[in-house]
Amino acid sequence: MKAAQVVIVPKGVSLEETQLPFHTLQLEVDVETMRKLAEADGGSDDFAEINQLGGKFACDGLWTEWTISDGTPISSVIDRQQLVVVVSGAVQIPGAGAAQIFGPGDVIVAPLTAGQTAELARSENCRTIHLLIASDLLEQLGAAPKVHIDRTRPAENPLIKRMITGPDQRSYFTGFDNFFPDSTGKPSPIYSTEGFWFAYFSDACFVDLHPEIVKNLVLPLSGSLQLGTAGDGQLHEFFPGDVCLADDSVGEGHTDRTDAPCGLLIVEMRADGLWPMQEGST
Repeated sequence: MKAAQVVIVPKGVSLEETQLPFHTLQLEVDVETMRKLAEADGGSDDFAEINQLGGKFACDGLWTEWTISDGTPISSVIDRQQLVVVVSGAVQIPGAGAAQIFGPGDVIVAPLTAGQTAELARSENCRTIHLLIASDLLEQLGAAPKVHIDRTRPAENPLIKRMITGPDQRSYFTGFDNFFPDSTGKPSPIYSTEGFWFAYFSDACFVDLHPEIVKNLVLPLSGSLQLGTAGDGQLHEFFPGDVCLADDSVGEGHTDRTDAPCGLLIVEMRADGLWPMQEGST
């Protein structure tokens, strides 16, 4: 995982390596308490407390972009204060000195103010996630130890899934193709968020069946995370650049497993503003 901050300089832009402020997750979690909190419509404070996450960072919304080209890099402009996560392909910041290539799971923080812009050069088949951030994140960049576990996604295309609760109150994986609805580079609609955390499993960990207390979009940045659903008996391993929307906030829930340290970006989504359920979902 690579993280860098865009800095506007008189002759253009530069990039400075930075450290993201990860909170170390609790390795032993009381799943019964999680279930009771979910049944009681618990909120993000409950989720943060049981996982020892601390306060979340402010976020005014999330959108996605996807470009497919003939191999010629496509440029786009960012003009708002945002955090960019690369999901597939590669991104560069032209004019930022020595070429730095950002791949799946890498993060670019762009603290742009009014009138400032930066260019993103996007490779073929490039997917990115964009979060509108506030100054609270900028104040904590570089404040935490570096988290870096080299894991490469074995497939070129990302694994993008949604976990839902079926009529039998068991969890199932379903398709989530509408997360990237347009491959022409046109930004998706902006979806409402409640905030986000950088979370870190410091060692191998297993969390038994539990519902998600809030609607979380889970994005591995380093290492890998295995999620399992009992309703369909599926187990998927998510690598840097992969995406999972944990939308199973009632019922039996899912399992979490890591075999080694794992860094995550967890974005809490507004429950009343999620992506439409795809046809054929359980």
